[in-house]
Amino acid sequence: MKCQDCVDSVSQALSHIPSINDFKVSLENQSVLVRGTVAPSKITKALRETGRAAILRGSGDSDDGLGKPTHSLLLLSMEESRC
Repeated sequence: MKCQDCVDSVSQALSHIPSINDFKVSLENQSVLVRGTVAPSKITKALRETGRAAILRGSGDSDDGLGKPTHSLLLLSMEESRC
């Protein structure tokens, strides 16, 4: 991700996945933190459709006491024509 438009594109893609409860996109850290019951493969697929590649950095129970899985993803690259 290189700019706010990239962040907005990623945010829009994730906002259409109903099993995501919450997410945070960090341009500075080139990462996305996702909370919900969504399969990680659905998250990476949505990000690929925006022209970005992603790998799962970690997964586990969130600390909110609700037991919702938390997935942290690292964005790897993007197509030059997308930014």
